Amino acid sequence: MSNTFVFFHVGTDIQQPQMLVDSIRITNKDANIVFCSDSSTPDIEKVTSRVNVAGDSQNLMSFRLKAFIEANVESPALYVDTDMLFLRTLRPSEILGEKKIVMCKRSFNLDGAFIGNFRGLDFMEYDKKPLGMVYPYVACSTITESFRVWRDLYDILLDLDDKFKVWYGDQEALKKYAEILPSESFGVFEEAVYGCLPDEKYYLPQASILHFKGAQRKPIMKVFHKQMLEFVNKKNSESFSKG
Repeated sequence: MSNTFVFFHVGTDIQQPQMLVDSIRITNKDANIVFCSDSSTPDIEKVTSRVNVAGDSQNLMSFRLKAFIEANVESPALYVDTDMLFLRTLRPSEILGEKKIVMCKRSFNLDGAFIGNFRGLDFMEYDKKPLGMVYPYVACSTITESFRVWRDLYDILLDLDDKFKVWYGDQEALKKYAEILPSESFGVFEEAVYGCLPDEKYYLPQASILHFKGAQRKPIMKVFHKQMLEFVNKKNSESFSKG
């Protein structure tokens, strides 16, 4: 069974998802990479397949979850954000085991205060509460047994206030899903391993995926990506000269 990785991206700027795909190909050469998008977004090189979905980019959270459903991936897969770089070979089916879903448990800024007024949306019910309590699971990395889990999450999201369809809806749905699932049906892995922030240097040696969250980390992603390509090119050149 090939290792399957799925991501969602809409918009004309594809530099970030292309860096993600490059990193997956470097570390997981035979990966099945599924690109979920709309019909107007440019192609991304080195993906295995592309799934175009009709949706409202203003409601990005509901669009994303709908796209993961329509990707129709029947096997275990890791669903990731685009501002990430893979550092190691990963086998989603082995990590999942007999679980239905494995969620990414928040590792960083657990005591940070949630900002209730965000991007003009009112989340004041959570204002100044600890992030670790408001959203214990981050949605940057999630493994599911099939697309049907995303259907469950999508149904939860549709029952929420419309603001969650715009932002935070994936994390809100994950939290509520964890509350109703039998404990044997879901597992967790740490953000420090599967979505490690590049400035968290203590955790970097154990990281499998780096997460360049926030505008201030995007330039660093380009640096890491360049170094990965240079390393691979050097390695290939050395192999060629020996051969």
